[in-house]
Amino acid sequence: MAAFVPASSSSSSSSNIESDNRFPVANLGEEVLLSCQLTPAETPQVMGDVAVTWTKANLSGVVYKYKDGAPQLADQNPQFSRRTSVFPNAVARGNGSLLMAAVRRGDDGVYTCSIDADTRAGSVDIHLRTAGRSSPA
Repeated sequence: MAAFVPASSSSSSSSNIESDNRFPVANLGEEVLLSCQLTPAETPQVMGDVAVTWTKANLSGVVYKYKDGAPQLADQNPQFSRRTSVFPNAVARGNGSLLMAAVRRGDDGVYTCSIDADTRAGSVDIHLRTAGRSSPA
């Protein structure tokens, strides 16, 4: 029986990025973590400059952008102002996961996380769904 050996991920830059949950469901009013990171095999201890950009389909501006060691929010869509953040220490290790607070119905949709780290870059789509919580009877 032959062993399966996965192909190298160098053929497509998108394969350098992964998410623990590409179809999360968030409760309205709560926070949600949208995961996005370089694949473990590609992630050294600490990298040089890492840029992370989160966008949402059919929305102008960015959801969140982190570059040069700091948030870059000049072109952030106002819908996400003061509700989104990344973890700077994790970004330096190739983790661009986004924390979104106070989830709203309008947050439903397809988000794209793009990471550009040294000579590697890629992106992954996250399909966020929102759900209301029923109150106890």
